[in-house]
Amino acid sequence: MSRSGVAFLFVVLTLSAVVGPAQARDPRLEQLRLNAADVALAKRTVVHRIDLGPGWRLVNSGPEQSGEAGCPGFSPDFSAFTITGIATTTFQHQSGATLGSLVEVYESRADAIGDFRVGAKPAVARCLKLDLEKELAAITTVTARVVSAQMVTAPRVGERSAAFRVVASVTGPGGTVKIYLDVVAFQKGRSIAALVFTGAVRRVAG
Repeated sequence: MSRSGVAFLFVVLTLSAVVGPAQARDPRLEQLRLNAADVALAKRTVVHRIDLGPGWRLVNSGPEQSGEAGCPGFSPDFSAFTITGIATTTFQHQSGATLGSLVEVYESRADAIGDFRVGAKPAVARCLKLDLEKELAAITTVTARVVSAQMVTAPRVGERSAAFRVVASVTGPGGTVKIYLDVVAFQKGRSIAALVFTGAVRRVAG
């Protein structure tokens, strides 16, 4: 799976990260007023290699790019909120698992709370399902279907949190395996963070 197709689906769908100047930006996305101090804060706060155990390597870092929010049937409006700092990192394990992290810093704690409440809805699970189905359909060498997609009980982290789990069954020349996508997002102070785990055969441990 590509990083943009799986490992940052939650970022694309609900946390609505920064886009480059040449790309069309969905007017429902947050306002962007990035400043050096808050970008630096976001970069310090994302997951780093030192935070992980053996077998992980950094494969990408920087601002994630997204041009739209939501999916058919779920169109959240984040335009009342302002992002002032953003950073992402993506890691891959030697087993093939991936871990993506995103931190967004907002102009105020009220903005972070409001943005989280707008985006962290059960409907996100369906958006994840639709995008994963689209990504898998583009791989002509396999037959795939999403087995389940749901909002699940989130761990107690930050001031408020949300979690989603998607499971797909993929059949190819080598047989059938399951792909697990687990997303945990939380808000604390002026920041929202998301951790996105993908694993084949088994979930990412821990």
